[in-house]
Amino acid sequence: QPRISRSKTVLLDRNQRYELAVMFLPHAIGEVTETFQLFIHMSSSEVAMSAGTLSKDVIDIRATGTGQENPFRLSPLVGVKWPTSIQYAPTLNIYNPFDKELTVQEVYVSGGEVTLVPPFISNKASSWSVAPYDTKPIVRLNLFSDKSYNHLSYVTVRLGGSDQLDIKLPIEVDLVSTANVFSMPTRINFGSLSRDSQPMVVSIFLLSTHNSSTNIFSITTDSILHQNGISIKTVREGIPQAHRGGGFQKVADVTIEPSKLPELVDKKESKYTGNINIKFSNANVENVNIPFSAHVYSGSLKLEGFG
Repeated sequence: QPRISRSKTVLLDRNQRYELAVMFLPHAIGEVTETFQLFIHMSSSEVAMSAGTLSKDVIDIRATGTGQENPFRLSPLVGVKWPTSIQYAPTLNIYNPFDKELTVQEVYVSGGEVTLVPPFISNKASSWSVAPYDTKPIVRLNLFSDKSYNHLSYVTVRLGGSDQLDIKLPIEVDLVSTANVFSMPTRINFGSLSRDSQPMVVSIFLLSTHNSSTNIFSITTDSILHQNGISIKTVREGIPQAHRGGGFQKVADVTIEPSKLPELVDKKESKYTGNINIKFSNANVENVNIPFSAHVYSGSLKLEGFG
């Protein structure tokens, strides 16, 4: 959805020009078409202006853009629903797609109430450098509020090198106090794996703010394509009430086995995406969908000489 950063009234003299900049910041991959409207008030004559009467006009501006995958695999944190009075603290991981070291110069946030915390790394000298074809955590976000509202802010990741590059990530979190079930993580990124990589396991935790215990009916993936290489083991079927000290409860382990995933034809790299779907036995409880993604390469890669 388009967002107007600010509404501004501009008074122009006759034959004066005014330039309006439109920034395209896609939240998803694919083509996006939106229409912006400029509301214009024009005086028909000096007499009309002195009398305070203006003619009105509306100009529609149609903007089209195509969102492409970020080569550094930094995804917008949008569509997140989170409970009030509980800290939301996701970690941003960056991937280096180059054959040389990547330097992160700066990370900062604008707008909202998000604070940034650097990840714990024993070797601080290497905390802002990423080895070729490697993935590294660069910062953790902290958001906390005891009030319900739709949070919007932007995190900028500034990359160094001969050509400085700023990557802006929108952060949209719907903080709610109504009864619901929340997942941690809200999305799963398995990162970059080779076909001969060992199986990787990610645990799913749920928090229920309903007045009664919540029972899980099923946890599945949404595609038969992934079922051979992605397996789910349910470890808990009941979620106690949060206000009774339930907190986030581990409910399942999701395992990816790259060697069992189907290869795409004529592709050295295969990207797999989908959702983990969690359904509940309780009629008044909404289902939970957790998006997942993984990049799987043919062959193997080992790096030496980078700390």
